[in-house]
Amino acid sequence: MIKVPPRLVCVHWTDAFDSNNGWITIKEYAPKAQYVISVGYLLEGMLSGHVSLTGSWMPTDEEEMTESGMITHIPTGMVNKMVELTQPDFSSLDLTAYGETSPTPQSHSMPLSPALDYPPYEAKVQHATNHLRVHPPK
Repeated sequence: MIKVPPRLVCVHWTDAFDSNNGWITIKEYAPKAQYVISVGYLLEGMLSGHVSLTGSWMPTDEEEMTESGMITHIPTGMVNKMVELTQPDFSSLDLTAYGETSPTPQSHSMPLSPALDYPPYEAKVQHATNHLRVHPPK
């Protein structure tokens, strides 16, 4: 299993890519490598021959990671460089701030930039208890 906290890393890698769809004049075609930088928590040993990263994991009292968000698997042959980043300090994490002790949804203010005239939207908030709470637009 993945030990908690996992290492936070920045991976520089070259992605596979396709040409544009349709007929291509080979002499005029100028492909360019697709360089990508991904930042996430390293899930060591998850898939052989790959660097596996997640951007989200759910802290618990367990010594091993039990829940994770979407995982990206990058073939090791595509990795150019991997740098370990400074790990955030989770020692003072207070799960009660996420509604662990309260059955009622927290109020969340999501202000919009006055310069961007976006219509109202629903705020969907995922709490540490893994219950999705939907707040209608005000």
